[in-house]
Amino acid sequence: MAAASGGRNGGGRPQLVCHHFAQIDPVDPVRTSVERTYAQLTPIFAALGLEFAADRLEAWEHAQPASGWITARIPPLIEAAASNGLRYEGWSWEPSGRQPVCATTFEIINNRTD
Repeated sequence: MAAASGGRNGGGRPQLVCHHFAQIDPVDPVRTSVERTYAQLTPIFAALGLEFAADRLEAWEHAQPASGWITARIPPLIEAAASNGLRYEGWSWEPSGRQPVCATTFEIINNRTD
């Protein structure tokens, strides 16, 4: 994939990329907190340069996707997820002012208002 166009906002910063995960063996959210179950992943993903939201099973970073980025970024995320009870489901690049660009196992719906 070539570098996605329009990857920087007016402030010159890369836009948000969200990495999506799913539970391999789902916990029952009525009996067990998903957030507490996966909170131990926060420092693991932080070491990889991502901010992890354990309650949503998402990890965020500012980036501009390109083929080299995908090759370097995705395999360590797949490994970290698999080693901790999650499945990597893909990424979505969500720049403001345009539709998301994504490679996920599910449909991304853009509900943004900007």
